[in-house]
Amino acid sequence: MKTDKELKIEVKQFATNIDRLAAEQKAARKARLEAPENAEAVERIQSAMEIAEQLYKARKEANITQKELAERLNTSQAAIARMERGRLNLTIQTVIRYAAACGKKVAIL
Repeated sequence: MKTDKELKIEVKQFATNIDRLAAEQKAARKARLEAPENAEAVERIQSAMEIAEQLYKARKEANITQKELAERLNTSQAAIARMERGRLNLTIQTVIRYAAACGKKVAIL
């Protein structure tokens, strides 16, 4: 059985390793996002996330739940959640239907 002192040392080493790994992963993500060869993909993802955020805001402003919206759109609550997280490739028709179900219209700014 390990002593309290040994356990404290082990926990400290673990925490140090976790912090180091997190910093390495953060640096790697930043490098991928800033790499010129990824600029087009990053822009596409950012645009999808902006749309997803607007969908979420429209639903919240309409004061309806994901389940209620799913029923209006004849889909599942899980599909609504994926839309709002930017996890689905949405067609313009889907975005228009989603907006209409929230009492909104789609506009390109």
